[in-house]
Amino acid sequence: MSLRVVVATTVLAAVVCASPARAHHLPPPNPSQSDPYFHCLNDGTDNADATPWFNNNYNASWALSPSLLDRHIPQGLTTWESYYGAGNDLLVYTAYSQSDGRARIQGIDPRDGSKTNFAQLQAGTHAGGVAIVGRWAFVPGANAGGVRRYSLSRLADIFARGPSSDALEGTYAGDVVGTGFMTQAGNTIYAGTFNPNGLGVMRTYSVDADGDLHATSGNIEVPKKTQGLLVLPDYFVFSTSQGRTNRSNVYVVERGYSSLARSYNNGNLRCVRIPTMSEGVAFTGGRIYQLFESGADCYRYNEPECRGDGTPDRVITRLHRIPRVTLIDDLPVYRG
Repeated sequence: MSLRVVVATTVLAAVVCASPARAHHLPPPNPSQSDPYFHCLNDGTDNADATPWFNNNYNASWALSPSLLDRHIPQGLTTWESYYGAGNDLLVYTAYSQSDGRARIQGIDPRDGSKTNFAQLQAGTHAGGVAIVGRWAFVPGANAGGVRRYSLSRLADIFARGPSSDALEGTYAGDVVGTGFMTQAGNTIYAGTFNPNGLGVMRTYSVDADGDLHATSGNIEVPKKTQGLLVLPDYFVFSTSQGRTNRSNVYVVERGYSSLARSYNNGNLRCVRIPTMSEGVAFTGGRIYQLFESGADCYRYNEPECRGDGTPDRVITRLHRIPRVTLIDDLPVYRG
């Protein structure tokens, strides 16, 4: 996930939509364009917030650690399945520090919001995403495409007994096509690029017995400014954002597409606007959880480390969640 610089950018979705009460007829994107602009649901064109569907369907959930937000910026979010035993998962999020270069990783129990102790990752880790496969947690580095793996047994010990005084030692696991976002589905890791200027790409990776990564696909198109990904059996859910005042977008796309433009034209791509600075996205217990970085003190109080001017449109210090059925089945399909 890209380091933030406040710039004026053209959002991927036009500020237009379809709503149950009023249809906005817009020309569909040209499928031949390399960077099609998909129209995103915004059923309150006269509302300054511009995210009424989000407001009506997402609920504020568990708070992130205030001590982490004090010096770190949230990035990746995933699910550690059966961490507490059969049937009980742990949400795991990463955050990086612009001041000392040390990232952190921490768990939140989705049953009650209680937080584990944090583990500190070695310097030079932007922690743009996190994936948990086999015996390891995988976290991408800064910008060069490298990924480190961390022992899950060691991580669980720190989560339970206390933070490490030194950085948790990671081992190089391989390079990926991009370190903008990362997640897992079963034993497969997905990693891809953050592209502020057009469509990005991702690839899939297998994990061998030694914890090394091996590419198992070619490039798969992802939306502009992708910051997070959730992989469901039939769908990809992309979280996209850039900047403190540009609205974020969440895209729901049926898997197996040859191009996003074709998915849009076939009615297999849906999009909704959500508040600024969205990051990782994860699933557990029938709910989809959305992470935001706007709650970091660095942005909230416009601290110099964030190298920008101004504060986010909406400061969010908690995970937000939505029932899977609402986002996947009930999100309206825009048809121009």
